[in-house]
Amino acid sequence: MSVHPGPPRRSPWLIPAVVVAVLAAAAAGVVIAVRVLGSGDDPAAATCRQPVAPLSVSTQQAGKANLSVSEQGFSPTAGRIVSIGGIVVNNSKQAAYRTRVTFRVVGADGTSLVRPQSAQLLHQEIPVVLPGERVAVGAGVSMDPDAVRSIARVEIELGGTRSVPADPANPLFRPLTVTLAGPTTSTAGASAGSLHFGVTASGCTGLVERGVGIVYRDAGGTIVGGALNAGAAKGRCAGTGGPQTVTVTDVPPTAELSKTRISVYCDVAGVSKDHDGATPPAN
Repeated sequence: MSVHPGPPRRSPWLIPAVVVAVLAAAAAGVVIAVRVLGSGDDPAAATCRQPVAPLSVSTQQAGKANLSVSEQGFSPTAGRIVSIGGIVVNNSKQAAYRTRVTFRVVGADGTSLVRPQSAQLLHQEIPVVLPGERVAVGAGVSMDPDAVRSIARVEIELGGTRSVPADPANPLFRPLTVTLAGPTTSTAGASAGSLHFGVTASGCTGLVERGVGIVYRDAGGTIVGGALNAGAAKGRCAGTGGPQTVTVTDVPPTAELSKTRISVYCDVAGVSKDHDGATPPAN
């Protein structure tokens, strides 16, 4: 996660060449509107349009769209919860819209060890993955102690997605950066705590939060679990909500919360979820 410094101070004076050009045009009877951009300005963010959900684009498998899970991990927690986390990477030059994610906990024979009534949070959807972006995904699942001891591996599968141009004129595809703002209120070994963070976004409205993906790492940086926080704080997707906090439970015992990665999921407000016959996403 990167920290973006504030924009540089803008000079109140126009450079002489601009002044000359405006005076010359005025003498010729031409009216010109001049806007001086500072070096830190983003021209695409100067105007906020209504975000558009590209639902007319056909879905394809995430692998064909060059999406992959770059790393993953899991841990049993102090209770009956198995915590799972991973990083989804977009290796293409297109944005990925509404990517399905399925978490699987399997035994040695490859069959699922999760009871169907406990699997709701194992089906999720990432609204947007921008080109080159790394997105945190996580889930917790309740399991019987015998089933936990029988875990052979955990899998994070990527399903259907829509590969579309990452048009910055559409606020849906403008970058959103999350930065941890410590200190956290928990240390390694605790099962619960609070994560404080800030969000830098376009400031555009018309977007709605669809959850917060959380990935936990241990002191050495290895992923040891994750979670989906289903909150919907006001202004989080626009970056106008100020300091943010999420409360986390069932944290893996070896997790260092100061190393947590957070991704805020944002989609177009008022647009219904996909219902394509697959298990509906929890978010």
